[in-house]
Amino acid sequence: QETRNGITDFSRIGCTIKTKSGQKFILWGDRSDGEYSEAVVTKVGMEAFKSVRPCPEIVAKQAELEKATPGCMPYFYFQDGEYLDLKQAVVDHIFHGRDGTPEGVASPETAIEGLKVCDLVTEALVADKFEIPLNICNHPSSWGVDYAECPTNPPWEGVIKCIAESGYSGTELGPVGYYDPAGLGEKLESLKLQLVAGNIFEKLHEPAEVKAILEKVHMSCKTLQKH
Repeated sequence: QETRNGITDFSRIGCTIKTKSGQKFILWGDRSDGEYSEAVVTKVGMEAFKSVRPCPEIVAKQAELEKATPGCMPYFYFQDGEYLDLKQAVVDHIFHGRDGTPEGVASPETAIEGLKVCDLVTEALVADKFEIPLNICNHPSSWGVDYAECPTNPPWEGVIKCIAESGYSGTELGPVGYYDPAGLGEKLESLKLQLVAGNIFEKLHEPAEVKAILEKVHMSCKTLQKH
């Protein structure tokens, strides 16, 4: 959110609306990201329709209008054709004496319902219960552990405990051989940590090192698979 001239609003949003009938609408927007927008319709996970705005035709028309009438707000040029279509639809509707709303034109009732949806989305986004959980993990190298065989390494049990006490939700393996595979599972469970990734910090560009590196890769993968 940001405040401009005393009015607080979203600078950008992203949300998903699920209807009672099972339809799902994924909405996103960035008011500082220009005039680009798109609509994508999917069916059974496959894209069935996509519309992008501005399309190449609108961009070409925008350049033509801006050259002919410079100095207008950018969206005037982009929406010029839409304004003309809207006005023409209303004029034709009145000229032919048709009842109701012109075809393809949203009625005031439709606009009001749209604003109601906006209000519901806004209430959900600003509610105290709305939050995006973010799990952050760490690595033994933050405690100076770059190589498992280094004699000055702190004890692994102390490092993994520090990671938990610092508020992190998980840990990487660190250099292969630093964490003890036999006692790692018990530590992870007691400290409520997740094992999230391995780490291969080796000379990958040296052909002579490939065999030893692969052995460490396999050891790392076995530990990750186990936990």
